[in-house]
Amino acid sequence: MHILNRAFQLLMKLLSYLVPWREPKIIRTIEDLPDEISRLHMNRFMIVTDQGVVRAGLLQLMVDIFHKNNIDKFFIYSRVQSDPTTEQVEDGYRFYLSHECEGIIVLGGGSPIDFAKAVGIRVVRPKAKLIHLKGVLKVIKKIPPLIAIPTTAGTGSEVTMVCSLTEKKSSLKFSIIDFSLVPLVAVLDPKLTFKLPPYLTAITGMDALTHAIEAYLNRHHTRKTKKCALSAMSSAFQYLTVAYENPSDLEARTKMLQAAYDAGYALTRDAVGYVHAMAHSLGGYHRINHGYANAIIMPYVLRAYGKRVEKKLAYLHDYLWGTKIKRTNEQKANHFIRHIETLNRILMIPDHVIISHDYHMDDMAVQVRKEVNWNYPVPKFFNRTQIQKLFQNVVRVKK
Repeated sequence: MHILNRAFQLLMKLLSYLVPWREPKIIRTIEDLPDEISRLHMNRFMIVTDQGVVRAGLLQLMVDIFHKNNIDKFFIYSRVQSDPTTEQVEDGYRFYLSHECEGIIVLGGGSPIDFAKAVGIRVVRPKAKLIHLKGVLKVIKKIPPLIAIPTTAGTGSEVTMVCSLTEKKSSLKFSIIDFSLVPLVAVLDPKLTFKLPPYLTAITGMDALTHAIEAYLNRHHTRKTKKCALSAMSSAFQYLTVAYENPSDLEARTKMLQAAYDAGYALTRDAVGYVHAMAHSLGGYHRINHGYANAIIMPYVLRAYGKRVEKKLAYLHDYLWGTKIKRTNEQKANHFIRHIETLNRILMIPDHVIISHDYHMDDMAVQVRKEVNWNYPVPKFFNRTQIQKLFQNVVRVKK
């Protein structure tokens, strides 16, 4: 079976060289947003955000810029919740239609950006249920113009062609992957991340680091994705704790915002792995925050990969910390993993996830296996029993 999985993944890699990969246009300040709105002919548009962004004053900052530039035909949807569901997207879709919008500007983290992408999908695929579009290249049509303004430095959704949603009825967290989901413009303004609380700085930063590590460890690369993954890791290890401890440090916020973007680009081509699949399952069944789960799961999965990733982890060790201290590849790999655990402790992230029950453990293992086997060119495949054991190591049931 794994031979078929590898053959399919190799075929997808070869086909990827034939398709026109697109990156968003990057602007570095929100002040330049009116020019992009004019360029894209967005005469009436929907603003997607959440209450956290509203309370931080970031929405008002953007609205003031619009008023200063005589832009007034925008309609604010600020009801996005963490890990958006397909049912919530339907509410946003009705909002978009009722205001006759011609595009979407999304201000927020990964959840609002995923929500905005999903609304765009519904606009161009009104007869299709979102759950039926899960997987690769099923949207096909171009979604309305989308401008993404990240207020966290983690998901990289501003550059990816991925939209992650949860179907509430089945607790299934799934992804829709299509070239049309890459935003046309990404606004990477570090000042918008100054008010991000330390906890969110920590878990979104670890999300970006996980993207970079999993993309790098996978079997398929391009020169650019490898370079992006390495750059993202270097910045995250150097600047995440600085941003965590000094929220207004401009250099740290700038570096982390670019790290999230670079890691997002790397995962778009190279994909992720078991860390993300397990985090998706924990998010769907137990509403565990995605970045938080990634940070906790990552050391367990890296150790489970064992010899298959030892050489690559040793290279990362040397790339990040030099070769002055003589260590074997095994020692370097273990040092790399321990460094992640140390980083988690500094960021006040525990070494296990607490859940209320373990009723769905078998279903979660099946879901993880199904997500990984065809989609992710991981260094090593795990069977269901091995995945269950990983979950048993990662979670603790609340007593």
